[in-house]
Amino acid sequence: MSVIGIDFGTESCYLSVAKSGGIETIVNDYSLRSTPSCVAFSDKNRILGVAAKNQTVTNVKNTIFGFKRLLGRTYDDPFVQEELKSMPFQSLKQNDGSIGIKVNYLNKEHVFSPEQLTAMLFTKLKDISENEIQNKVHDCVLAVPSYFTNNERKALLTAASIAGLNVLRLINETTATALAYGIYKQDLPEDDQNPRYVAFVDFGYSALQVCIAAFVKGKLKVLSNVCDSEIGGRNIDKILAEYISTDFVKRYKIDPRTNARAYIRLLSEIEKLKKQMSANSNKLPLNIECFMDDKDVHAELKRNDLETLCEHIFGRIEICLNKCIAESKLPVNAIHSIEIVGGSSRIPAFKNVIESVFHKPPSTTLNQDEAVSRGCALQCAILSPAVKIRHFDVTDVQNYPIKVAWNPVGGEDGENLAFSSTQPVPFTKVLTFYRANVFDVQAYYDCPVPYPTQFVGQFIIKDIKPGPKGKPQKVKVKMTVNVHGVFSVTSASMFEDLEDQKEMFKCDLPYDSVFNHYLANIKVHDLFELECKMQDNDRQEKDRVDAKNALEEYVYELRDGLANDKADFITDSNRNVLNKKLDETENWLYEEGQDVNRSVYNDRLNSLRTVGDPVKMRAMEYAMRPNILEEYKHSVQSAKNIVDAAFKGDDRFSHLSKQDLSTVETAIKQHVKWIEEKVSKLKSLPKHENPPITCDQIREEKYKFEKSVWSVLNKPKPAPPAPNSTTPSEQSSEENVQQQNMETD
Repeated sequence: MSVIGIDFGTESCYLSVAKSGGIETIVNDYSLRSTPSCVAFSDKNRILGVAAKNQTVTNVKNTIFGFKRLLGRTYDDPFVQEELKSMPFQSLKQNDGSIGIKVNYLNKEHVFSPEQLTAMLFTKLKDISENEIQNKVHDCVLAVPSYFTNNERKALLTAASIAGLNVLRLINETTATALAYGIYKQDLPEDDQNPRYVAFVDFGYSALQVCIAAFVKGKLKVLSNVCDSEIGGRNIDKILAEYISTDFVKRYKIDPRTNARAYIRLLSEIEKLKKQMSANSNKLPLNIECFMDDKDVHAELKRNDLETLCEHIFGRIEICLNKCIAESKLPVNAIHSIEIVGGSSRIPAFKNVIESVFHKPPSTTLNQDEAVSRGCALQCAILSPAVKIRHFDVTDVQNYPIKVAWNPVGGEDGENLAFSSTQPVPFTKVLTFYRANVFDVQAYYDCPVPYPTQFVGQFIIKDIKPGPKGKPQKVKVKMTVNVHGVFSVTSASMFEDLEDQKEMFKCDLPYDSVFNHYLANIKVHDLFELECKMQDNDRQEKDRVDAKNALEEYVYELRDGLANDKADFITDSNRNVLNKKLDETENWLYEEGQDVNRSVYNDRLNSLRTVGDPVKMRAMEYAMRPNILEEYKHSVQSAKNIVDAAFKGDDRFSHLSKQDLSTVETAIKQHVKWIEEKVSKLKSLPKHENPPITCDQIREEKYKFEKSVWSVLNKPKPAPPAPNSTTPSEQSSEENVQQQNMETD
């Protein structure tokens, strides 16, 4: 069983695996290190990852992307409505208020949730991992944006469960990066009082995340974590796309914003141009052929244009950096280095902002694309018993403060800050209440969060009964922010005061959790079964397509062979018949054989092979036979050389008896005769007839000869007598006889 780390990004995903030799990034079925976060649907199957991304333009309405930003949210969420404006597929509000994505799948209309779409992508990532490492994958550590709230984190865990993955930990993306940095550092201080402070800035496709961590040998502790989920590489792309679209309206009288396909093509070209601008400050061209209304378009941009248009984004980056420094309570000069990661971190203006805030240039010692997945794989290896790795202690922080509130009784405050914004997690807190009947506790985020509500959950504590004389009983409620960063009440206990006992009696109390969110009603088991059915359908379709491709490939390969190197291995009349059959099969493939079952393709392929394989076999035998015969002859001749040398009195073979040599000589004559007879028949045989003996049979004869002959010729010479023996000493040689034979040759 292997353990993997998953960096699930808005645009693309990276996978890493922990092996005995270290951490390796897993390549996908296209030999690429990144897999697009895309899921597409057709009338026959699902298309996942790279293949889905490649057909986006031709299948716009059924290709879904950007669903990470929709996880754990409701349809009426203003954030969701803003996101959906730039997404070309259809969406709807479901009965429970959640988001539904409408697609055409298997010639029927289907509606999937963002959690299901994420699970589909995870099954693809799981399949990629298992194919690459040739082992089953179950445990994983999954990276999560540090700004994700309770509902978003639970939605991600739900998606992983639907995909059959066991998430050992949801780890914040910046924390995973910090682990990837620290675990290999050999020069970290050992004194907890003098740690090394390092800032990590992740400027990715859709968000900015900044954290400052303290390192000592074998430990890291996150001190502060600040995010802006509204600035990233895609925001820069959209600003540039808006600028160019406005230009196209003026010059070409076309507006890409009104055409989904054209806008997707424009964004793709802008992303390429943006990467070029990071390395080149000169004006660079943007050319797209047959863009809209059969018009070819051209534009030009330079780095200064990007920096001017996106000035406000770089200003927000500076605000985040300063806020993170302030929350860490460290002076800027105490920060040892600034590590930058993320696809957008290559932009020169971003690096300039880093340097202006920290007064030192950023460091790029980490892999800017793969650091998060590598950190996840390391954390998974530390947590999993399946892998042995040096332990490294990771202490993360709660990103948002959580306040709990209740109806106050007897002078209580009625609220408590259970977890501060820098509270190390996982962490458990116990609150004590005095109650005589049922009561409830509500949890809220005690700060603005990138979510439409600050409500976390309501927890109703039940089965409380009054003590003697109706007095309230002591009730303790345990609440936890676990390793995933998810808040919940984990237990409630009542300490009953009995009059006839001196000690209090403890009993567990039942409680109901009310999250007022559709996630609470998701039936993971049912969705898991549905996912398995869709996987089975995908496999069946893949097998069908593979069978079709195998038939098509056989037709083309055999036809080409009959016209070239295999032409002499079939008679003219049979060639004409076979070519006609190949033409009929090709016509059938493109006219009637597009959607038939796999067994139909296999039957037609087997029918062709009964005629075509003998031709291919004769050609292959003819090509291989000379070398095999030559090896056989060489083996026989080598044995003959030794026998001749022995009969001439060569001292190296004096230990071989005349009977041994006679046996070998007889075998040599028999095999020489066998070779001569077969070669004679083969010379007179037309190429279009099956040979009287195959290459495998020649190899078998050679094996028989060598087994019988060399066991005799390789007999070692007897050992010379001991020095004190009265027998005259003889010089002995224990060289390998077959090697001696090579010298004789």
